[in-house]
Amino acid sequence: MSCNYRGSFLESDEFYATSLHILSILQAPIHIFGIYIILKNTPKSMEKVKFSILLLHLICAWCDFFVSIISTPVFLFPASAGYVLGILYYVMATWLLCYMGFVSIGFVGPVTNVGIREPL
Repeated sequence: MSCNYRGSFLESDEFYATSLHILSILQAPIHIFGIYIILKNTPKSMEKVKFSILLLHLICAWCDFFVSIISTPVFLFPASAGYVLGILYYVMATWLLCYMGFVSIGFVGPVTNVGIREPL
């Protein structure tokens, strides 16, 4: 099995970056609406976890924004390699963007365990 590059626009990095940028434009109002729903329409019975839900939503929105606009990563499989196409490519080194991505994703784990306690 071989993979042939035909040079079409659908195979280019420009199409990948443009499609992610368009998706981020569509996702921004949805994330803002989600914040509104969490803040205004959370039932009283869920008041204790309202902050956790909001924090998880904000971190997931940040990760979405980071992947679609800031870094726009391109992964090269099966090698553990890749490069970035985002707007911070021109400002920061690639290793720093990778570090920011791993740290951003690493925040999701501890937030999901906030408020969950082991029974004594």
